[in-house]
Amino acid sequence: MTRSPLYNLVLFLLGLALSGTIVAGVYYAAIDLPMQQANPAPLNVNLNDPGACAKCIANCGFLHPFDDSCPKKCLRSCDCIPGGCPDR
Repeated sequence: MTRSPLYNLVLFLLGLALSGTIVAGVYYAAIDLPMQQANPAPLNVNLNDPGACAKCIANCGFLHPFDDSCPKKCLRSCDCIPGGCPDR
């Protein structure tokens, strides 16, 4: 008894799908997964609040509009220094 061409095509496609799944799983386990574990996501740690610097400068504009030294004082404060103050 001979099989129909449609049966042979379905059997071929199932074999192709199964072999593709196996190859993809091996690739994922051998290459993708170790790369994901080797490079963890960066932590979102912010030691000094960047909003405090912006608030200080904004308050200078509203509270002391004619004082030119106010923004300079804000920029010299620990909140506006990128590394923060060493004593914090």
